[in-house]
Amino acid sequence: MIEENFKIEFGINKIGILTSVDDAIKEEQYHCIECDSQLILKEGKIRQKHFSHIPYQNCNGETILHKTAKRLIYDVITKNRKNECSINLKIHCDNCDKLHIFNIKKGSFSDAMEEARVENFVCDVVGYRNGTPSLGIEIFQTHKVNDKKKEDLQLPWIELKATDVISNPYEWIPTQHRLSRNLCSLCKIESNRIKELCTKWNIDHKIYSTINKINHSKYLASTINCWKCKHEIPVFWWKGVPFAKEAPPQPSPWTIKNIFSKAFGGKYFANTCPNCNSVQGDNFIFLNSNSPFNKLPLDNGKIKEVNIVNEVRSVNHKEDIEDIVKIMFRGSREW
Repeated sequence: MIEENFKIEFGINKIGILTSVDDAIKEEQYHCIECDSQLILKEGKIRQKHFSHIPYQNCNGETILHKTAKRLIYDVITKNRKNECSINLKIHCDNCDKLHIFNIKKGSFSDAMEEARVENFVCDVVGYRNGTPSLGIEIFQTHKVNDKKKEDLQLPWIELKATDVISNPYEWIPTQHRLSRNLCSLCKIESNRIKELCTKWNIDHKIYSTINKINHSKYLASTINCWKCKHEIPVFWWKGVPFAKEAPPQPSPWTIKNIFSKAFGGKYFANTCPNCNSVQGDNFIFLNSNSPFNKLPLDNGKIKEVNIVNEVRSVNHKEDIEDIVKIMFRGSREW
């Protein structure tokens, strides 16, 4: 049952078009998207313009919001198909986690359908490209996408909050999603640069990821300048660093080699320079505060095994102590 003071922002006009209250005309009739009962257009000097629903109708506000948002998404995709609008997808970068805008250009979609069946699931709205489902859109008002759908639906999908859609249907802000790799412009440039460098040194792109998240690949790639020859070279993080004594996962980048370190007092698997073959020390690559992998977890056992106070630097300064504490914290993280 709908609340008496519930304000409705959209109504269906006589030809079935969802119409915003801002575009509504006093002389026209509009109906509820849920129960089809007539809506009353109210406009005053004090209260904001809105549609009013007949009180105590067998209809509820949550359903109205959900159906309105669903229709708005359908309409926006249809406009996109007709080259009438683009869509801004506001999403966090997979690498740096910063919010950025990905513009879905005009004409990206070829069709849209509400309540479309995909695989074993029904999506609120599906956007198509060349007749093939390309994106599922779920509208969240009271129930989020359940765990089974999250895991089993192979179609890329996003979940949008109903109130966000109603506020601006041309700006999509997912509350959760399953999309292919998504990078902001800066991270995309850096990713391409790392790939080009790996290609230069014949390192297969299939065995590493340029996204610094441990669930993306067994190897995560970045770059440094070799301390000896000064060439920019690729380096890699994997589960077990620093000072890994066990062989790294296979296949591995050929630049990772089992070497002897006098400073370490034994052999361990380390990154080496593909140009001059010099060892790139784990202190520099993994432990220093300005290392390329300084936000990734470390093997706690290996940290305890080496004397960080002596290996990294002396602790005569406050900044040195703070760095060591940070390293120990990284070692306490779960994989």
